[in-house]
Amino acid sequence: MAKSLSRSQPSSSSKPVLDVWTLPGGILADVFSIEYAIFDVSTDAKYLEPVQVHPPSGRLDADSVGTQAGHYVAAWTPDTVEPLGRHRVVFYVVDEDGDDEREITYDFDVLPAGLRWRGGYALISDLRAEGIAIGAVSDKKAIELLAFVKKQIDRWTGNFFEPVFSSIVIEDTKSQSNWLDVPLLWLESVETNGGEVWRYRRFAERTGDTAEVDIAVATDFDPNLGDNSRLTLRVVLPRYSILLTQAGGFLTVNVAGLFGLTDKSEDLDTGETPDAIKRAAIMLVVRQSGALSDSEGNFDAQNAYRVKDIRTRDQGITYGDAGGSSGSAGDFSGDPAIDNLLLEFTAGPYVGGT
Repeated sequence: MAKSLSRSQPSSSSKPVLDVWTLPGGILADVFSIEYAIFDVSTDAKYLEPVQVHPPSGRLDADSVGTQAGHYVAAWTPDTVEPLGRHRVVFYVVDEDGDDEREITYDFDVLPAGLRWRGGYALISDLRAEGIAIGAVSDKKAIELLAFVKKQIDRWTGNFFEPVFSSIVIEDTKSQSNWLDVPLLWLESVETNGGEVWRYRRFAERTGDTAEVDIAVATDFDPNLGDNSRLTLRVVLPRYSILLTQAGGFLTVNVAGLFGLTDKSEDLDTGETPDAIKRAAIMLVVRQSGALSDSEGNFDAQNAYRVKDIRTRDQGITYGDAGGSSGSAGDFSGDPAIDNLLLEFTAGPYVGGT
């Protein structure tokens, strides 16, 4: 979950940059209390011993975001002299009165004033840690490249790798089983054109097993459903389907919840971007780092993986075949080192309703 905040840019309940979702006991819900503090970890010394920058000492209460339960934000506007680079936000959470305190935490970057983060699966500080100097790739270009390769990864895999609260609409279906387009982290509600048929508090865990949860549906919620109809959440990993037993007629189904393909994490209730996706994003940025006007440098950056033989005395180079032309699974960038990282996260074929 890569986030960045520029100097003089606010993070607030109306602009929740440094936000977090809480799922106490696997349930998306408000908590008894949630406080936060922000630390500077921009150097090796500060990473080992973080320096608190906001508030200068103690903690502040996190603000709620909108009306959705379990969504909070750390309010902060970095001043014009705040050190650039990696920072850390720590949320101190008490789920229910009397519970032990736990922490939710993640790192983010502070950027120069005027720059705006456009999303990505890695931070600029991650690029710098890999030796990509600002002289080779400026902060501005790094923002553009990280956003670009994020879109590439999402398009190639058919997934996205950060939690997003959204809804999926299945229009005019008469199918009993309707597959969702993206993995489901948390199912909040299911509605049809007859009204709401299900609202539930349950975390849909990616355990690797198939599970079914049957919920009886009262007919006064939806006249299109029969007396003995059921709504079933069938967890078929890594995809999820909504199974509706219908009395007849077409339905428009709206499925609301948290979506995204993430790895389990001790630091984040909603999981974190898989390390392989983060690594692939950095490698793709390196491939795109050459300036288009520098034909030789750009060619070298794009084709370094194809080098099979170098003869330094005669300055001869032998290249292997370039991949990436067929569009088949595992053939995205053409670089096996990148494509093999992405392959296990590729969505299966969309089969529609059945």
